[in-house]
Amino acid sequence: MWCLLHSCFYIITFHFYTSFPIEHQPIINRLRRVLTLHVKFS
Repeated sequence: MWCLLHSCFYIITFHFYTSFPIEHQPIINRLRRVLTLHVKFS
């Protein structure tokens, strides 16, 4: 279950990463950091 959730998160972030312009990247980086922490602690 958790694995599925995490892969969904990563797909979403990857999608954001590719579709957002450069100026939004700090937001994406923060998101990715949060997700990485989330994965680490789950």
